[in-house]
Amino acid sequence: MQVSKKSPFVVSLNLFNDKLRWIDQHFLRSVTHFIELTQFVHQKPKSDGFIFTTMHKKTYAYGLTVCRWLSLKYKFDEPQEIQMLTRKSFKKVVYGSNMVVLLTENYGQIYLAGDSSYWPKPASASSSNTTLRLLSETKRFTDIACGHSHVLCLEDNGHLYAIGWNYYGQCTSEKDYDYENLIDTGLTNVKAIACGWFHSLAIVDGGKLYGWGQNKYGQLDALIGRKFFRPVLMKKGLSLHENIFTAITAGDGHTFAIRSDRSIFGWGTKYYDFMQKTYGRGGICDKNKFLKIQSIMDYGTRQLLSIPSSNITLHLNEKYSQFHIYGSFDSNEPWTRKAGPRATMDAVIREFSQTPFTFGWSVNPIRFTIHHYHHILTESIVNTFDRQDLELNDLRFEFPEEKSGKYIHVQRSYLRLVSPYFERMLSTVWNGKNAVKITTISYDIFFQYIRLLYFGQIHIDNTNVESFLDLAQCFLDDKLMRLCKHHVYMNRCQLKLNSDEQLEEFFQHFNIDQIIDADN
Repeated sequence: MQVSKKSPFVVSLNLFNDKLRWIDQHFLRSVTHFIELTQFVHQKPKSDGFIFTTMHKKTYAYGLTVCRWLSLKYKFDEPQEIQMLTRKSFKKVVYGSNMVVLLTENYGQIYLAGDSSYWPKPASASSSNTTLRLLSETKRFTDIACGHSHVLCLEDNGHLYAIGWNYYGQCTSEKDYDYENLIDTGLTNVKAIACGWFHSLAIVDGGKLYGWGQNKYGQLDALIGRKFFRPVLMKKGLSLHENIFTAITAGDGHTFAIRSDRSIFGWGTKYYDFMQKTYGRGGICDKNKFLKIQSIMDYGTRQLLSIPSSNITLHLNEKYSQFHIYGSFDSNEPWTRKAGPRATMDAVIREFSQTPFTFGWSVNPIRFTIHHYHHILTESIVNTFDRQDLELNDLRFEFPEEKSGKYIHVQRSYLRLVSPYFERMLSTVWNGKNAVKITTISYDIFFQYIRLLYFGQIHIDNTNVESFLDLAQCFLDDKLMRLCKHHVYMNRCQLKLNSDEQLEEFFQHFNIDQIIDADN
């Protein structure tokens, strides 16, 4: 499956302001990736909390349930750091009804935690059985998927393993459950995986689709009610040349697969019929074949995403670059929502529900790259940013006005190289100093500016644009000044600068009336 150029996983954390209203805004502005652990119970969303990673490469949990899974103390106004995951980045984060699973980006390691009564017992009586643990120290994985209480783990050599609850056969084990040992499914050369709430799916080399586990709604085969404890080839009604799939997704009682020509196929009675615009509801499937939902001429599917606990599916149209959401939410009536070519995932979610949620591990887009600041850096320099333990960082900025006494550790020589302001100050006023006190600029604003010089990334919004304008004026940074001016132009209505006179007066206050237009 070709990945969308504009990933549907880009979702603004601002959508979740109401749920996160007690958390410090400085922390929320530092979040780079996040997921809300939402499961649907009788079509009603139930949040088990959030997982965040920040620009400091730290991982946090927030929410009573997820903190319990991780043996962390829950605080309503403070996300809790998962220290075992410090300085790790994640390719994917998934979850079920009683567990959260994380796949690291660089080394393909899987960490998981949960509170199932079947969870491995702790070695010490004083330990909790919910502590985060590394699944394997020797294997490297490329993908994970999670159902209600089971996980699929795809190894880098194409072997597929499972772990967890096996009542319906979703782990291919002879036991009802195994939360401690990886179970070999017997499938090799696996290219893609997915989990429904109680069933498992895999595409192997050659495009063949296999499924196993629960079949209550015909999501695997026409034999309603049967449990499949071994992978079965899903080929009902398919000719040989049609049996070539590239991507899969699944929900509570349905399976969707994308064929090589971008057409969509579906199994099960709990999915939306794209052609008839109806739902197959109820527990009996009266068809002995799949449903070919649409052809490439109509949809040209780029991506399909489902929430395993629900019957909700997100469809991204390649031909028209449109989002569609199919499902029923807070109602028994099925419906669709459609967004135009320039729609964002945020707009789709707002249209879909008053209660926002994520479709997966999401990128928080409030951080963006400023190409003016791109410097040719080696990875070793980037990795030194704000590292207290490195001798290379010979300069410390201190913020005595901050209650917690915050610091920023940097390389003096690098700042002199990339900033005329720091070149001047470190050659004169700050010459020879190992620590510099910053009292007129807040830690958050100063930290983001230093990060801008290191990485070319900054977050500007209506609450801090004036602070950045003050800083840009003080530091004589025309590039930052232009960036702020562009933000003001784009958000003039929200800033209540509706007339040209108001806009001109605002810019004159910061002495930037001579700066060229932001679009230049």
